[in-house]
Amino acid sequence: LHIDTGMNRLGVGSDEIGSCLEHPYHKAGQWMMIYSHLAHASDPEHPKNSQQQKIFADIIRHLPNAPLSLSATGGIMLGPEYHYHITRPGIGLHGFGADGKPKQFLKPALSLSARVLQIRDVKKGETVGYDGLYTFKSPARIATIAGGYGDGIDRRIFKQGRVAKNGLFAPIIGAVSMDLMVVDITHWPHDHLKVEETLCIIGDGITAYEIAEKTETITYEVLTTLGLRAKVIYT
Repeated sequence: LHIDTGMNRLGVGSDEIGSCLEHPYHKAGQWMMIYSHLAHASDPEHPKNSQQQKIFADIIRHLPNAPLSLSATGGIMLGPEYHYHITRPGIGLHGFGADGKPKQFLKPALSLSARVLQIRDVKKGETVGYDGLYTFKSPARIATIAGGYGDGIDRRIFKQGRVAKNGLFAPIIGAVSMDLMVVDITHWPHDHLKVEETLCIIGDGITAYEIAEKTETITYEVLTTLGLRAKVIYT
């Protein structure tokens, strides 16, 4: 039974509880859980958090005895009075707070790597990728990697994005293709990267929050759109 305590998205409104309790469906139900959802849990100081918790506490006194749930990741971090019987951590399982930012007491649980398909040298004045969005101002060394928007990597990442290997970073240059991206490794030692090795798109100092900021979205969107074709390895 979903109780709407202020999100105004789904659920039975507080003004509808009376009629809900009298409805035959309600009386016939064997309720597995009674729950609500906080609208502003990513902001611990927002007054609506305590308002929603109070509404929920007032309503559940009149409802059947069933497990209670109010909080996703943000609500969990608000304190034990928001926990009830069941919590619903989402982005917290990925290792980020409800605001999408890294937290000292959480560890990012996901990394994304892509294989290097080719390394080549280019001349000053040449361009790279569709529409020639990037022009080389001097001779450069570049690597093409097997990852693109077909894998859930946002095309806007080329503006400021980067990849990493063992603590060294390389900027993403040119348009992100469906299957491929190009990075500039000019400043890397020649023996630091070889064809068939992998580069980190997330991990090795690069977080999903950083990517979200650079693509003007939220961390959760970055995390949930990744891996459409990636091989998943659990450790």
